[in-house]
Amino acid sequence: MNYSTMSEDPNIADLRPIERISLPTIGELSIQGLTVIVGPNSSGKSQLLRDIYLTISGQPRKLVVAEEVKMLPLDYVPFIGTLYRHGYLEDFEDESGKVFLRPRTTYVGTNEGVAAR
Repeated sequence: MNYSTMSEDPNIADLRPIERISLPTIGELSIQGLTVIVGPNSSGKSQLLRDIYLTISGQPRKLVVAEEVKMLPLDYVPFIGTLYRHGYLEDFEDESGKVFLRPRTTYVGTNEGVAAR
């Protein structure tokens, strides 16, 4: 699929894959627009982000901080097209000539960009 020529270009901020997040003692969080997570050291900020990331990416995992992370159905074709056109993804051709998409951002937790892989 050629993502560079797709006419539909939703704003990245309009793509909302999370319906609800619930935390112990706090309850349900309102996820709208920019959401900032703040707290003291060792309070679970990074672990909450891991819970969200692994849920979004579909990796089975017991939630550590969140009680619930509920996802909305997402139409992936416009989503991937938007990421591609905004420069978050790029084409990559392997040795056999097959073309794949790969992220242009750093790999989570490695501090390494695509060029280092």
